[in-house]
Amino acid sequence: LALCQEVPMIVRVLMPLIILGNVGLFLSGHLSLGGTVNIIGNFAGQDFNVGGFFEFSVVQSTIEMWQAGAYPLAILIAIFSGVWPYTKQCLSMYIWFSPTKFLSCKKRGRI
Repeated sequence: LALCQEVPMIVRVLMPLIILGNVGLFLSGHLSLGGTVNIIGNFAGQDFNVGGFFEFSVVQSTIEMWQAGAYPLAILIAIFSGVWPYTKQCLSMYIWFSPTKFLSCKKRGRI
């Protein structure tokens, strides 16, 4: 489709950029801090604040699950949050750049 003259030039150029942008967003989401638990309270009239009591990300949580022995859950998260999104983007890029003599329109629809 990338070389198909029937597809508008703007689409032929933007589609790979959008796919690469998605990969960048996935990387950002998986590697950055996902959330923080802060404790703010009052005890005996004294205010207290425990900032950064617990911080987590997808990668860190998966590693901690593996280390704690929660292997099935760690594997599921690694596959469906780690491997699958990148596999899907790579397949989209492959489908976009594959000529129709190697990958017919019918096969593209099934993938």
